[in-house]
Amino acid sequence: MAAREDAPDAALTRKVVDFAAGLGLYAAVAPAVPPPGLRRALRRRAVLGWRAEFEPPEDERRWNPQAVLPGATSVVALALPYGGAGARAAAPTAGRPAAAAGRRARAAAAERAAPTAPAPAPFPRGRVSRYAAGWDYHRLMGWRAAAVAAFLTAHGYRAVWQVDTGPLAERAFAAAAGLGAVGRNGLLIMPGLGTQVFLGLVVTDAPLRRSRPAPFDPCRGCDLCVRACPADALGTGGAVDTTRCISYATQRRDDIPLDQRRALGLWIWGCDVCQDVCPHNRAPAGAALQPSRALGAACGPGERPDLIGLLRLGKGAFRRRWGSSAAAWRGRPVLQRNALVALGNWSRTRAAGAPPEVRRAVWQALLRGLFAPRPELRRHAAWAVAQWPDAAAARAALEERCAVEADPGVRAALEEALAACAAGDAAAGDAAAGAPQRGGAMR
Repeated sequence: MAAREDAPDAALTRKVVDFAAGLGLYAAVAPAVPPPGLRRALRRRAVLGWRAEFEPPEDERRWNPQAVLPGATSVVALALPYGGAGARAAAPTAGRPAAAAGRRARAAAAERAAPTAPAPAPFPRGRVSRYAAGWDYHRLMGWRAAAVAAFLTAHGYRAVWQVDTGPLAERAFAAAAGLGAVGRNGLLIMPGLGTQVFLGLVVTDAPLRRSRPAPFDPCRGCDLCVRACPADALGTGGAVDTTRCISYATQRRDDIPLDQRRALGLWIWGCDVCQDVCPHNRAPAGAALQPSRALGAACGPGERPDLIGLLRLGKGAFRRRWGSSAAAWRGRPVLQRNALVALGNWSRTRAAGAPPEVRRAVWQALLRGLFAPRPELRRHAAWAVAQWPDAAAARAALEERCAVEADPGVRAALEEALAACAAGDAAAGDAAAGAPQRGGAMR
């Protein structure tokens, strides 16, 4: 189908932008053509083996809107800020109805007046990326993008929308539309907002006027994110080796590679390190950087979930606690696997100085992991037990499990963990860490 030849409609464009602003969205328009360099960049990622297993396949729909909607003329890029006082202070106002502006202002005031969250419990807590701490952003962005598409349909045009799971590369089209620029951390950086935004696209045959943003070079002379990345996953020009990225490691279905487990630290879903150090994400003086409660951040697992509690969750309890979060899409076993790795890292770095009751609780959780019903959990539990500072207790527990383990993959993981204990690679010393000298089967 040939593209419509209508001249750009400035009035319709303003209506679309205003309608999106009323939903709390930033909107900008790009032509429905492949962004410069996108196809080459995707090809390079594939050649280098940097693609994640859940990325869309490399075909024309990744870079060409015409392959998604034949006859398309415009791509409306949408952004929804989700965290940080800076994001709240810079909410879109141009052309927005006064009532919508008032609602946003009242919501921001309510957030600032909300009581400070209580101090976390002394038991180990993992880390969840801010984007997944509350409501699933696919829902938050999905209905908004669908509403923008419906607005265009009501005006007589065709429109299709996507949020994350669609084929088009959203960051590239958001940059082409002028919402921001892709930084060295591979994320879209928006002026005044930083990187903490959800993105979506609406492809349409409406004759919208292309946005004309001011030039924006967000990373000139700065490489803080490159130096801070625990996994050394950031290259040049926004290139990210996804296979090394901590965020991807927490989402993969197969085993986390041994050489990446320590880099995960306490992260059990996603990673915010490259965002935390980015100067564009710095909150104004005296303002705390936290997810927006207006977006339902209190309804998900939160940023610091209890690791031992997560390991004990059954299917029903997991759905109730995590089901509303974007972190739930990989399922309970993946998050429990990540929790075991996080407990292993906690054991290596913090167990020796922890209170006895905390050490005992963590040790019991690790032993239960060795007897978990799923082989992948037992494999990662073996590695985590090998991180325990009491090497004698760790070896005894691993030997006891190895004597009865029937799964070849788990046996191999147990033997690797025993070898690590023998070599002293994972032990911080022989100081007593409060664990029993014999590793009984904690069923």
